[in-house]
Amino acid sequence: FSRKTLIYISMLCLELAFISMVIFPAGKLYLISSILIGLCGGIVEPVLIVIILENTIPQRKGLALTGRVLFNRLAMFLAPSIAGFLVTAFGVRKGFGMLAIMMLIIILVTISGMKICFKGGRTNGKA
Repeated sequence: FSRKTLIYISMLCLELAFISMVIFPAGKLYLISSILIGLCGGIVEPVLIVIILENTIPQRKGLALTGRVLFNRLAMFLAPSIAGFLVTAFGVRKGFGMLAIMMLIIILVTISGMKICFKGGRTNGKA
């Protein structure tokens, strides 16, 4: 698969995992959804690092990776906080439903940004 395809498939799996938690809020499916989230997240991270490194001038690679790590850690802090708030305030089903909608919005914004990046030819023809 191309890097672009791997990212699209991983994002789709992440969204399906969140949606499945909303549709089927029961024990075993949570385990399957959690495995999907871990697997897809494990695919996306290294691919994004490679894309960043390929599209950054050598003098700015450290800065680019620092920015990625900064926003990644910020998301790791905010995501559980927001999820906990939503589940506490609205219950498991509605809370995860809101999370699924938020993830869909984030994925759509990311995909539109990727289309601009890949269309602009900044991937050295390796997308």
